[in-house]
Amino acid sequence: MKRGSLALLAVLVCTLPAACGNAGTGSTAATTASAAGGLPNLNGRAVVIGTDAAYPPFESVDTETNQIVGFDVDLMNEIAKLVNIKPEFKNAAFDTIFTALAANEFDAVMSAVTITDERKATVSTPHEEIP
Repeated sequence: MKRGSLALLAVLVCTLPAACGNAGTGSTAATTASAAGGLPNLNGRAVVIGTDAAYPPFESVDTETNQIVGFDVDLMNEIAKLVNIKPEFKNAAFDTIFTALAANEFDAVMSAVTITDERKATVSTPHEEIP
């Protein structure tokens, strides 16, 4: 599972600029590289992230705050700092997050996801999004 999460991290960092290009100005041309190693600055855009918050410690719902918490949330919050986005996690059943992603209900998916041939056919990979 660790390998899948790391691969997903690479996918998220590389595809978020393309996914967010549709928000705001409608173009990634306005996105400028940040000082953090050439990563894009996405200008504080909200990014909706689908997750199945039923897999602690990766993601779960804190019963006291009703907030989604866990490793994946912490990881995305750190990525958000690097590329200047505001992540908004939405809880969804795992079997629907990829169809919801394809239907533009989410900008990204982060839910202890592993890469499979079937998912490769549905979800963009970094080399497809960024020349």
